Amino acid sequence: MDNYWVDFATVIKTRDQLSFQIDHNPNRVVPDQPIDEVLAAGQRVILNYTPVRDDIIHVNDLRKVFTGVIILSPSMEIFTDPVKVQSIWVTDDHINMILEIEYHHTPHTFALYRDPTDLTHVNLFLSHSKNDDSPGHAEKVYLSFSLHSLSPTEMNRPFKVNLHTREGIRIFYINHPDSEEKQIP
Repeated sequence: MDNYWVDFATVIKTRDQLSFQIDHNPNRVVPDQPIDEVLAAGQRVILNYTPVRDDIIHVNDLRKVFTGVIILSPSMEIFTDPVKVQSIWVTDDHINMILEIEYHHTPHTFALYRDPTDLTHVNLFLSHSKNDDSPGHAEKVYLSFSLHSLSPTEMNRPFKVNLHTREGIRIFYINHPDSEEKQIP
């Protein structure tokens, strides 16, 4: 069995070529065969791949990730249906989350809002609505939100992520990888 990697990546599309920018990899990679999936430029994916040579990969599996932007809103309507947090991390360009939700059949809605009045943190609030979905089973969801709306000054601030769980509000403090800040207040 060949060695394989699993990474988050961003879809890059030019007129005649599809490539991927894998997180924490400065080089774009190109699949060795056509991808039978409709992908938009900027779409985030989980890429299971085998390196072929240099910048060429063989895609074993690809899963689309919910891809959104941070919404600046001083008066936020935040839906508070609970999530179970498995992982939250920040890369150069995105804040990523792996969550567990109770899902039956109705698509859920997610958004990430930012409180612009907080000048010490990038203060974020996850909104999750199950849209009246019936009780069901535990389902893992992957979310990725672009950081491109943040200024360089804001990127140096710690991130404060607020989420609603069954136990109440959980708050996560995370530094950006390029942040000069080492301690989180």
